[in-house]
Amino acid sequence: MLARVRNPSSTATQLVIKLQPRHMLAMGRWQPQTRQLSVTIAPQDEGYRQVDGRLEVEAGAVPTWYDPRPLVFVISNQGAPDSAIDLADVRLIGPDKRDLLVNGNFAAGGDRWFSYNDFQHLGWHL
Repeated sequence: MLARVRNPSSTATQLVIKLQPRHMLAMGRWQPQTRQLSVTIAPQDEGYRQVDGRLEVEAGAVPTWYDPRPLVFVISNQGAPDSAIDLADVRLIGPDKRDLLVNGNFAAGGDRWFSYNDFQHLGWHL
């Protein structure tokens, strides 16, 4: 996973990235196959910085074709209620070195992204 991020708020925040097989609108609290990456983003006034990390997923964690739970890529701000994270150029690179996300640079606005809020009632979760 690669992304360019910045924190325009005055408090540090926590960017959390998850990859998990789940129903899109089901609560995401207990998902035993979830792989998670957390990055603390310090407040800053200057431009974006690059963050990267690995989300290792075993073959058995990927839902089979008959399983109704797709593998979902989740991005959330787990920081203080008044914190914010700006994202650009989000990429999820597969084992074959291809980017698995469509519109990770947001050139087409919110196309292919689904905003929802299913826990802790923060302002947004993508």
